[in-house]
Amino acid sequence: SLKNLIKSSTTSMTSVPKPLKFLRPNYARIKAIYDNIQHEATKSSCAEVVSVVGMTMADNADCKHDTLKFRLLSKRDDIGTWGHEYVRHLTNQIVELWIEADLSGSEEGSVLSEEDQQKKNDYVELVERIIPYLMEHNAESEAIDLCIEIEQLHFLEKHTTQLNFQRVCLYLTSCVAYIPDPDNTKVLKCAERLYRKYYDLGNAMRCGLRLNDASLAQSIFNDAASLPVSKTGVTGSDVRRQLAYILGKHQFITPYDEALAEEDEDLAEMLGNTRLSEHFLSLG
Repeated sequence: SLKNLIKSSTTSMTSVPKPLKFLRPNYARIKAIYDNIQHEATKSSCAEVVSVVGMTMADNADCKHDTLKFRLLSKRDDIGTWGHEYVRHLTNQIVELWIEADLSGSEEGSVLSEEDQQKKNDYVELVERIIPYLMEHNAESEAIDLCIEIEQLHFLEKHTTQLNFQRVCLYLTSCVAYIPDPDNTKVLKCAERLYRKYYDLGNAMRCGLRLNDASLAQSIFNDAASLPVSKTGVTGSDVRRQLAYILGKHQFITPYDEALAEEDEDLAEMLGNTRLSEHFLSLG
């Protein structure tokens, strides 16, 4: 079939294959064939081919979004079989059309029409299939950019793993400086939730301090007490002491129970930053 010929025409699908460009002159003919097909399964398969060949028509104003259009018409889940460049075309077109139609409803008092709401649902459903592919192929930055643009950060929390959460959170926190309010706060909170999910409470606390959220800092501090012992033998009490030093360094006052002060006087002193001079003298 044509699908197999396209896939086997190159050893890599990381860029638009040169053999695919030879189909460009026949693009209109392929679309006409699609329109005339009656069998549903065959029509769906043909739509997938039109979507892939559509990558070569990005410079044509009438066809520049055909890759996305026919991807939605194909109703197939195997996006990754066509390679990274194909997925990149899909993500770019989703972002372009999302912004063009303002599907986030950023304008005050704006309400999406029934047609726009259906488009939004279709795009979100497709994004939910794209994000796992990007995460699995070490393209976390592209996945994050896509989620930020369409304001669907919950996909990151769903598909981030123990293996890549550090890279995801580092990119998220680096983006914060370039994102306007209030979206930057949402991105920073997403990073904080991921850090807490994987027990990196030190970086979670840094996010809480950047958010200037006293209740969040208190919650992270309290969570440290219930941490399991790590492979290196670090206990929740050890992590809590480190968090206390971080809070003390930033002069970020967080309330602590009287019982805690009596039980662990050193921890109370760390939180209050009362022994800073002694530590400096000891270091000197």
